[in-house]
Amino acid sequence: MKSRLTAIVLSIAMLIPSLSYAQNKLTYEDAFKKAVQNNLQLEKVQKNLDKVDETLTTGTNKDGQMQNFDKSGQSSGQDMENVITSINSSLQYQNLIDDEKALKMSYDAQRDAIGVGLKNIFLKIEYLEKNENLIQEKIANMRKNISINTIKYKYGMISKLDFENSQLELDKLKNSQKENTLQLESAYKDLSNIVGSKVDQKVEYIKIEYKTLSSLGISKESAIGTAISQAPTIFRQNANIRALEERIKYDLLDKSQTSLPREETSTSVGIQDVNLRINKQSIENAVIETANSIENLELNIKNIDDQIENLQRQSKNMAQLVKLGMKTSIELENLNLKIEDLQMQRRNLLNNHDISLERYTKPYLLSLTGE
Repeated sequence: MKSRLTAIVLSIAMLIPSLSYAQNKLTYEDAFKKAVQNNLQLEKVQKNLDKVDETLTTGTNKDGQMQNFDKSGQSSGQDMENVITSINSSLQYQNLIDDEKALKMSYDAQRDAIGVGLKNIFLKIEYLEKNENLIQEKIANMRKNISINTIKYKYGMISKLDFENSQLELDKLKNSQKENTLQLESAYKDLSNIVGSKVDQKVEYIKIEYKTLSSLGISKESAIGTAISQAPTIFRQNANIRALEERIKYDLLDKSQTSLPREETSTSVGIQDVNLRINKQSIENAVIETANSIENLELNIKNIDDQIENLQRQSKNMAQLVKLGMKTSIELENLNLKIEDLQMQRRNLLNNHDISLERYTKPYLLSLTGE
């Protein structure tokens, strides 16, 4: 009885470290909170937003600024200087409103971009850590193959070239293992950079659900419209053009800032409008390219699914042949490793698909310039 109790206590004691380790893993949610909190660009945007909000609250009063105008927009008894002052004040107020909205759009877009970028790193780390296990399996299996080939070569069953090729394959696997280790270290450094502090924990893997583009029911036209309407840079350009048109309308151009006559300044508005349409076209192209990329990824995933299904049938049949002594266990192991390799390729495609799909569902991220 005493020995049984001792065994139970030891078993629990052995579980405690692993449970503690699992609890200490860095979750995506915690990493995202830290990343948002430590991001200097977001902090800068927030401070600018606070400044604009403060000015709107304590500074300009729109209703007071418009008191010199009647419903027709004409001067109500005040001299022209007061009229111009009122128009300028009104335009300044509208500029503040535009700045506030643009900053909010920029903050939200950059915050979403941090989330997508962080998710991409989490998925990359998961892939590399699982790939490390697969490479170790391949190395162990290759060493078995080399042991067998050593005997075969000794008795002249295979050529020297075949024997040396198996050793070369082992060297390639070892190099792949080193490369994978370097990429994993780099991914954790990227994680520390985006979080804004050193990360000493392993990450907790994110569960992703595979959804095809067609299942979301988001057309390319709809995605393009969302991307353009929610892009901070597009909103700013529209606001700048509108403000300049208002100043031209009331002949309120600041002569200290421009020496252009009114007609030439109107032409510059046209140039800005062309630039705006160019940027809209760039966003449209980015959305279309992303959609095409997602569709290609889905085709590749389907192709790998078919290959895996075919090899799994072969594996099932070979397992029976191994029992009958018609195939060796090492041949079965080689085949199963091929399946695992394809499954890892599929996982990588799924990760890329998930990130691309998230960008497509938030297409304004495709236009983010980091303002």
